Amino acid sequence: MNRNVFFPAAKHKHAFLVCLLRISAAFTTATSLKPSTNNITIRLARRSDISSIAQINVANLPENYLPRFYDHHLSTWPQLALVAEECCSRPEGEEGGRISRGKLIGYALGRIDEKPDDGVLEDSHSKVQNVGQQQPYEHHHQASTIGHITSIAVVPEQRRSGVGQSLMLQLHQHMMQCYGTCYVSLHVRQSNMAAVRLYMGHLGYEIVDFVSRYYEVRSSCLVCSACN
Repeated sequence: MNRNVFFPAAKHKHAFLVCLLRISAAFTTATSLKPSTNNITIRLARRSDISSIAQINVANLPENYLPRFYDHHLSTWPQLALVAEECCSRPEGEEGGRISRGKLIGYALGRIDEKPDDGVLEDSHSKVQNVGQQQPYEHHHQASTIGHITSIAVVPEQRRSGVGQSLMLQLHQHMMQCYGTCYVSLHVRQSNMAAVRLYMGHLGYEIVDFVSRYYEVRSSCLVCSACN
C-alpha cells in the first residue's frame, strides 16, 4: 500500500523540506571555510589509531561502533580509513618537516559496495525506502562500484576549520584512484544542518531520498549522492 495516496501532505512536506535545504546550501557555496590555524595532516589510519577514532566517534556522534567495526574497515578498505592529525613544526636546528603531536582531531571512513543488477543498493545498515523521489542509483546505472561514506567526525574545536572538508575530499580521491569509483553516497541526519551545508554547498552532494525515523532516536535521514 502506498501511504502517500492517503497522506499526500507528508509527501509535499518532504519535497518542501528538500527545497529549503537546497536553498540553504546554495547560500554557503560561495563562502569558503576559514583555513585552520593549526598544521593538520590527513593520513591513512592505522590499527593503533582505533581507540582514538572510537573516542572521537563516541564523543561527537550518536551512532557508535565496536572496535571490530573499525578493524574491519582498516582490513577491507585500508585506503578509505583516514584520520586528521594535529602536527607542529620541528624545533629550530633540526631537519625540516613536521612532527606529529599524536593527537587525532577527526576521522573519515568509507567503503565500496558492488551495485546489484537492479540498481538498488542495500547494505547492512540500510533502511531506505522509496518515498516518491528518485532512486539513489538510477542515474548511475553504468557504475559497477559505489562509494559510501560510512562515518565522519571532527572534534568540536576544529569544526568549520576545513578539516571535515579535507577529509571528505581526500576520501573521494582515494575512492577514485584506488577503486575507480565515480559515484559516492552518504546518509546524514536531517537536523545536522552544518553537515548538510558542507555536503551540498561545498562537496556537490544532492538529496535523493528522505527516510523518516531512520536512526535509533527516530531522527529522519537524508540520503545524499555525488559524482566523484
